[in-house]
Amino acid sequence: MKLKTQILTIFILTSIAIVAVTGYLYYTHIRNIIFEQNINELKAVSKAKSARVNSIIQNKMIELEILRRSPLIRSELYKYVADDTNSINKIALYNNIIRSKEAIEGINRLMILDSAGNVVISANPIRTLKSNYSDYKCVSYFPDKGKVNIEYRYNEHEELVLCLAGYIDSKYILLIENDVNNLISVTEEYTGLGATGESAIFRIDEEGNMVYLTPLRFYNKAFLKEVKNAENVQLQSEMKKGMTIFSNMLDYRNKRVIASINTINKTDWKIITKIDVSETMIYMEKLQEMTFIASISITLAVSVIIYLFAYFFVKPINDMAAAADEISQGNLSKRVAIKNKNELGQLASSFNKMTNSLVASQKDLQSKLNELNRSNNALDRFAHVVSHDIKAPLNSIEGLANLLKLELKGKINEEEMEIVMKIHDQSRKTKGMIKGILEFAELKSQKGTTEQVDLNEVVENIRSVLDIPAHIKLLVTDRLPIVNIEKILVYQIFQNLISNAVKYIDKSEGLIRISCLTEKGMHKFSLSDNGRGIEKEYQSSIFDIFNTGQNSKDYNSTGVGLSIVKSIIEEKGGTIWVESIKGEGTTFHFNLPANQSDFGK
Repeated sequence: MKLKTQILTIFILTSIAIVAVTGYLYYTHIRNIIFEQNINELKAVSKAKSARVNSIIQNKMIELEILRRSPLIRSELYKYVADDTNSINKIALYNNIIRSKEAIEGINRLMILDSAGNVVISANPIRTLKSNYSDYKCVSYFPDKGKVNIEYRYNEHEELVLCLAGYIDSKYILLIENDVNNLISVTEEYTGLGATGESAIFRIDEEGNMVYLTPLRFYNKAFLKEVKNAENVQLQSEMKKGMTIFSNMLDYRNKRVIASINTINKTDWKIITKIDVSETMIYMEKLQEMTFIASISITLAVSVIIYLFAYFFVKPINDMAAAADEISQGNLSKRVAIKNKNELGQLASSFNKMTNSLVASQKDLQSKLNELNRSNNALDRFAHVVSHDIKAPLNSIEGLANLLKLELKGKINEEEMEIVMKIHDQSRKTKGMIKGILEFAELKSQKGTTEQVDLNEVVENIRSVLDIPAHIKLLVTDRLPIVNIEKILVYQIFQNLISNAVKYIDKSEGLIRISCLTEKGMHKFSLSDNGRGIEKEYQSSIFDIFNTGQNSKDYNSTGVGLSIVKSIIEEKGGTIWVESIKGEGTTFHFNLPANQSDFGK
């Protein structure tokens, strides 16, 4: 695919994505605002309705409280009960409750019952009453005789009534039946609820079913009937969590609605106010259509602009891309034609200058590389020739020293024998130094293929190879990691450090301890011993080649091993340092990168 087509495609797809995301975010933001506004309006309507219902119930309770605590009614009741044959007492009590009934608006029936629910006296004709009202829950169930009970029910005449009952004293109950028109008028007021909204008072019965106490807008026969549907299940589930607002609930009509619920004080009633989601989203459908049209228009406009940009500006870039491709294939003579002086022309000029510099740098680099290879090859040949030429006389000197030592044993004094031994030891040390030089020079040539090396196996192999005296213990305190490295190099690191520790332990019970901690992408190793230690003045130079520090008189030490260790570790991206206390021991710390290919501990 050509660059122009790629740029055109990328920019068009990008613009479509940006417009789509922006349009979606805008649409979602406005939708949320409108939805939140609808919920707030619904909450306000629901709160106003619940306040009106609470006011009606509160007033009815206050009226009952006034009547059941009336001294006059109590006095006339006690007189009548004491002598129910005295017609004067009965007439006085009857007139009193009649006046009370007429004084309070909305009371249908008012009567006094005994604690068994039997009618003692009523403001209504006896023929219109039952003799006993113990089937009324507000009469039969009194968990607290000091409070007022309330019940919404049908009476014996199939009239929907609001019943309130309260004890006058421990033996007598005052029962009032009120009409429910004022409550129904609250729920049948649909101002602010549109064409699909409705309100209803309901309660949850003992079996967990929703029972409506007022008619529904779309289901007039819901009076005091159990409703078992998705609305009932979801409402109860969410109300147990303390929810009072439902933003996407399925109601008894299988319609998605938003709903608000408020509690009616001093009752187990609640009032629900709801409206269909579809009605709240009418404006969103128009907004969605406008957003879609705007998005298409913007996308088309951006596409035209991008096409013109690609047509006028991409060709010079294509030319430079073709030239770069030729140069990458080795044609360093290729140059880009400069057709104008704008930014693209300046870019083409810079490209040509960069190519010229690349040609010059390549020639210079090749010349220096050839010179370096010649020098390295000459140095390698020199090192091997010198090593061979020096080793021959050193072997002769060592052999002669051994011969003298055997021939002159017992014939010369101790001082003269010590001179012979020094000749022998110095020749051996010089041979060791030459060997160390060759090892150090050949270090880079020893690089092989990296592999996963288990350092626990490395240490165990070194333990078996080295002649570690019986009084020295080699202890690995942590499980060592598996690292990605050339095996020969990691053997050189550990073998040099362990043999060094063995060499300089001067205690009757020697201990070499190896530990490892992996953190922040590095394996952090520590190798400590309880040997003679290193004086502070020598610690900074012990990694220098041929530096034996305080052990300069030790003919077995060449001063090359630690230099090799340091070179390997630093070449692998790590560091090494030493901590030591004279007479107590030495600890070498070194780090190696924990490569992604490591298996870890």
